[in-house]
Amino acid sequence: MRIIMLTADFLPNIGGIASHVYHLSTELTNRGHEVIVINALSGRKNRLESYQLEGVHVIKAEFIGHSIGKIEWLKRTAYVNSIVKMVNKQFGPVDLIHQHDHLDSTLSAKRFHKICKWVWTNHTSGYIEQYESPMKRRLLKWLYHGVHAVIGVSEERTQKARMLINDEQFLRYIPNGVNTRRFRPDIPKDCNRFGLEEGKFTILCPSRMTEVKGNIYFAEAIKKILQDRTTEDLQFVFLGSEEAPNTNIEYINAVKRVITDSGITSYVKYLGNIPMEEMEKVYAVADIVVLPSLQEAVSLAALEAMAMKKAVVASNVGGFPEIITSGQTGLLVPPKSSDELAKAIVKLYQNQEMLEQITNTAFEKVKDYSWSIIAEKTESLYKGLINYSIRGEI
Repeated sequence: MRIIMLTADFLPNIGGIASHVYHLSTELTNRGHEVIVINALSGRKNRLESYQLEGVHVIKAEFIGHSIGKIEWLKRTAYVNSIVKMVNKQFGPVDLIHQHDHLDSTLSAKRFHKICKWVWTNHTSGYIEQYESPMKRRLLKWLYHGVHAVIGVSEERTQKARMLINDEQFLRYIPNGVNTRRFRPDIPKDCNRFGLEEGKFTILCPSRMTEVKGNIYFAEAIKKILQDRTTEDLQFVFLGSEEAPNTNIEYINAVKRVITDSGITSYVKYLGNIPMEEMEKVYAVADIVVLPSLQEAVSLAALEAMAMKKAVVASNVGGFPEIITSGQTGLLVPPKSSDELAKAIVKLYQNQEMLEQITNTAFEKVKDYSWSIIAEKTESLYKGLINYSIRGEI
């Protein structure tokens, strides 16, 4: 099959969607499909950059942005439409467009839905928020009218996308996956590589810094942990602490102020926006991985940590309960509760036996989430759609 992946988020961006599109695309390429990623992003000029990434064709499509969001959205749509037509001419007829953003590329995917199959993966918390409004729900039904299949990366996202699909055989729950060849427990621990101190108990928050990831509650939990005890063997690490297209500089500064105003900066390290190819080395230095999200799918970061035998403490929201049974494969805490987050971290810090039991159980659990399995499930959906396909011309 010839597959276009439409996404507003791709490497080198950090975060789950960029990583998801990369891993799914490479696995599908390894299974014999031709995959073209179109990553459209606003900039100062119209510019195309094409390159190969592990057999995947990648087209970075920069277009001149606009200060008015609706105008920028329409400009993006027109630009992406032209690139899809170019791909069809250059590579040959497209079998399927798989959209991975929400709204950014929707009108483009909708434009071509009568001549190739349109699959949308519901990754984002934005859809969940809009779903709760009856008026916005009607708009969502119009925007996604004509979509042939919807994938939800959590049970919640899958169920709330049910209204978009006429034939429920093409509504699938397919979670994020994990590259178990890369993320594995035997990766050497090298604290010096990241300017961290050897021999200290390390608590890592790997999420990009934006409100929905709840990083500020981790900062407040650090403050509470250090208020209640005097210890020199703890260090806390943040990722995603630099401005990027999918981070929020004002929120980053707010998180850092909590640490600075509490006088605990000597306990905290900011590693910035670590590239994806370095992530397994970052997880290797951690003892606990903290994910205090306010909304989340089946978290890619949680799966990666579990695959490396790292204990996960996460908010009891979204897809986390689908992979974490609290007390068995990790610990779940109420969202927005820095008190409970601090207690959970301390509980694992003080109980090595529990920590080891959780990491061993989680490691077995995560074997069901390898990218090869996720790609196989996605391919099965594609093939079911193609059997119904009548190809036209773009």
